[in-house]
Amino acid sequence: CSENLRTWGDADKTTQCTSAGRGDAVYVEGIRASTYVGGDKIIWGWSEDGKTYARTNIYTIFSLRMFGDLNFDGIINSSDYVGVKNLTEHGWAMPVASNTLRKVELKTDLLIPGHLILSLTGDAQLRVWTTATPTTNDTPLLITGQTITNGVDGASFGAYPSSTIYIEAISSGTATLAYSYVGTGSADGFGYQTHLDLAAVKISLAAAPGKVHHGFDPPCPEEVDPGDEPYWASVIKGGTNGIVNLVIGLQKMAGLIECRIASGDEAYVDISPKTFSSVLTQLTITGKTGDDSIQDAQIEFVLKLNGEVLETLKVMVLPPRTLEAGIYTVEDSNSVGTKLPSWIPSASNILDVCNDVFKQAGISFTVHSSSGARNYPYDTRGFVDLEPAFPGMMMSYNTNAHPRAADNSMSWQEYSAFFSTYNIAGYTPAVESICECFALSNTVGMAIINKGTMGYEGPYPSDDTPPYIRGTKSGVVFAGNVR
Repeated sequence: CSENLRTWGDADKTTQCTSAGRGDAVYVEGIRASTYVGGDKIIWGWSEDGKTYARTNIYTIFSLRMFGDLNFDGIINSSDYVGVKNLTEHGWAMPVASNTLRKVELKTDLLIPGHLILSLTGDAQLRVWTTATPTTNDTPLLITGQTITNGVDGASFGAYPSSTIYIEAISSGTATLAYSYVGTGSADGFGYQTHLDLAAVKISLAAAPGKVHHGFDPPCPEEVDPGDEPYWASVIKGGTNGIVNLVIGLQKMAGLIECRIASGDEAYVDISPKTFSSVLTQLTITGKTGDDSIQDAQIEFVLKLNGEVLETLKVMVLPPRTLEAGIYTVEDSNSVGTKLPSWIPSASNILDVCNDVFKQAGISFTVHSSSGARNYPYDTRGFVDLEPAFPGMMMSYNTNAHPRAADNSMSWQEYSAFFSTYNIAGYTPAVESICECFALSNTVGMAIINKGTMGYEGPYPSDDTPPYIRGTKSGVVFAGNVR
């Protein structure tokens, strides 16, 4: 028996055999590639009727195999060889990720003459490289839809006994990488092919229709820095969030994906379902009950095969809170131009919207008892004494020095009479705005004023302090302008 061959008494290679009886099965294993066609032999000898007989089996040993770095650890070893048995019908699954290359080993145990051929077919857009770090000047060895032959048109791969190529997944889908041999010369008529099935997987998270920023924040690509977590959701302790959808690029990929809660975060949050079968799945995030602290949890969507993370969802788990809101309609009975139109929403209408938006933060609003209509003579010329929104609060502002704007809207100085002052009684140290009073009182306030000229931003005179529109401490105050 040639040293390149080994004989066994069973297919599992538990018993090596050097002899066999008539009718016994013998299993032959090629250990190394033959150096030429018919270069390896097994000679069988036996005696019968006093005579000695011999027969020779001639073998040509060669092999093509491909192994991917299935667990993405950068090394192709026994764990990857064994892992091939666990691949699904779609083969080796990997995330769609430009500029991320996955290693593949081409085992070319072949020393006889012939052509080596590499082809890539399928609906996934893939690129095959000969280097792990291609530059902008490099050209892929192979892309989906191409077939190349080693040594032809500059293609170089398939060195004996092994070589490495790298796969980059550009778009979602499936593909097949085939490695073939066609014999020539003395090996004419010989041939073999092996293949590696590939699945490129892409997923995303999306809000239910009309529910963006209602407990889920999708990424803003122009604002997300590398390394930032692009997806955030919130859930209230003891409540659920059912507005996040998992979107999978292709139906056939759904069974390759599962989700898991990061270690240690199971105490704060749960999610269902954890496995998938459709291109669109509504996720239910549950906040677990606990104290009044805020916790951050992490949910990961991964490939079943190797745990490779496809997307991460950060979840803020919040305690429920109730806040009062002061909502005021402001007019000057001495000025027709300040009269508010009839379509101004009621306090309950406003809070319906606020409650819908802010429930993602666990906040619900009730109407503060001070809410209602206010008559402030702010469109007069002289000192203006404003009725306090809360007991002990007083504001004065001299509007004589600040005439109305050309379009008869409020000047920013007049507007600041509502939102800025330097002497509000009852607070020590003195606070500088109604907004800050609302914030200190843990109350949200909204003043609706006709033809207010100022909003959240300028322009402001460079030599003056702009009005405070947001509270300087925790809390927020809204100013509603009717134009």
